[in-house]
Amino acid sequence: MTVDTTDIVQPDDLMLCLERAFVSALAKAREAVLLLGFTDEWLHENWADYLRHDIRRHVDKGDPRDVIVYAAFALHHGWSLAWPDGSNTGGKAEE
Repeated sequence: MTVDTTDIVQPDDLMLCLERAFVSALAKAREAVLLLGFTDEWLHENWADYLRHDIRRHVDKGDPRDVIVYAAFALHHGWSLAWPDGSNTGGKAEE
C-alpha cells in the first residue's frame, strides 16, 4: 500500500526541517570540538560498539543534535545502530 503524503508534508517543508536539523547538529559538533578538543576515534573501525552505547546515552540526555552527529558517524561507516547480538545493551549490563 502506498500512502500519498503530499498533502501532509510538502517536500520543501521536509528539506527545511532536515536542513535545520543538520545545521544545528553541525554547530553543536563544532562547539564540542572547541570545548573538548578533537579526536578521531569515530574514524576507527573498532569504534562501532562504543558508538552503539554512546548514541543511546545521548538519546537519554535528550539532545537530538548529539544523536544526529552519532548517526552520521554510523552512516559514514555503514554501521547499524542495532547490537549484533540483538540485545539492547550489546551484552553489557545496563547503566
